[in-house]
Amino acid sequence: MSISADIVDLNKDDRFVNNINKAIMVFYVLLFLEGILRKWILPQLSSPIFFIKDPVLVYMYIMCWSQDKFPKSVLFQVSMMLAVIFLILTFIQLVMYTSPFIAGLYGWRNYFFYMPLAFIMEHYMRKPDLIRFARFTCYIGIPIAVLTYFQFLSPPDAFINRNAGEDGGVGFAVFGDIVRPYGPFSFVSGMVFFTPSLFCFLMLNYFLPKEEKFLSMFWFIICLGAFASNLAVSGSRGTYGNVFVLFASLLCSLLLLIRHKKILKSLLIIIISACLGLLIYKVVFARQIEIISQRVENAKGESVGHRVTSGFVAFNEIDPDLNFWGEGIGKGSAGTAYLTTGKAVFSIAESDWGRNVVECGVFFGFLFIIYRIILCLYMLFGGLVATLNSAVPIPLLFVGYEIQNLFFGQMVSVGTNLSYGWLFLGISLAINKIYNNQTEETNVG
Repeated sequence: MSISADIVDLNKDDRFVNNINKAIMVFYVLLFLEGILRKWILPQLSSPIFFIKDPVLVYMYIMCWSQDKFPKSVLFQVSMMLAVIFLILTFIQLVMYTSPFIAGLYGWRNYFFYMPLAFIMEHYMRKPDLIRFARFTCYIGIPIAVLTYFQFLSPPDAFINRNAGEDGGVGFAVFGDIVRPYGPFSFVSGMVFFTPSLFCFLMLNYFLPKEEKFLSMFWFIICLGAFASNLAVSGSRGTYGNVFVLFASLLCSLLLLIRHKKILKSLLIIIISACLGLLIYKVVFARQIEIISQRVENAKGESVGHRVTSGFVAFNEIDPDLNFWGEGIGKGSAGTAYLTTGKAVFSIAESDWGRNVVECGVFFGFLFIIYRIILCLYMLFGGLVATLNSAVPIPLLFVGYEIQNLFFGQMVSVGTNLSYGWLFLGISLAINKIYNNQTEETNVG
């Protein structure tokens, strides 16, 4: 009788984990579909479609709550306490500034509603789920590369380059009539995050044991070409900067494991392949390289490195007479501005640390910044331990992908940044757990 009950409980747990991972996958797919619907299929419903992913999160949270399956880690409990504190802060601000209730709720959503997703993924994502996620990313990178190439070739007012919404208008221009392709996303930052993530998952495939690889050599090369094409037409200094950080993270991780013979072989293969690839890249994408060079020159001397790292140092944007309670959580986002004024504009500091302080006040703003730093340290330490234990550089590679956005990226103001930030924090934490619980890989490359 007891054995039968244990089997039933085991099957119930398996069903729960499977359903959670299916929901995570649906959330990820909707991240791509959102922009397609808002730009080309249902632009008149752009505003409600913006929230298309939120019901999936509600479904996951209800499942976890109803079955007492929320993670029990101390960091998750602290995160939930912080979410409650900031919810109280939101109500105080609503009373003080008589802002619309929906605007305050939207602001709190940008700070904390997606947060549990990362810890749920850390706790319940398994290696087969990770591989399914990676396979989807790599394969969808191929049609996205075709799309972005045609967006790059098309004029700014072409249908393929329209923005989200009924009166969408045109996207960002690199210079002249050359646009920065949005791909399927509703905002330019989507490709800034997608393109480097494609590189990460390609490296995941490379370092998996032969029996676990999800791409054959043929499809690996095709997807690698899709990554190169998406990068070339991006026109984005941030994308190039992120890819550089990733490659540096990969090299540092390999050097950390250099005592392993298979890692030395992989290091040499990657360096040689990168040099050859760079030569081919400069020939095939000469026009695109010329355009990004022009973009850098037009940026008034701002380097790619400065573009990537300047977001967290702009405290000059903070008014010294700022109210203790801040100006209103979420006030600096375009969504809140639209809910309060009818115009979707960024109305507060461009840097996210500056925005956190202005919106929440000095005390609560720095409290949230400290929270972001703690998450970064937790992820970084877990990645380091997992890399050393597994003798595989993948955990630290994904830390390199996520840490910039989590540390000072515009996670509380831009919907795409918000989604990618918490989703890939979950991916990184899940990878740390997966690789920390396995022995050294025997088949790599």
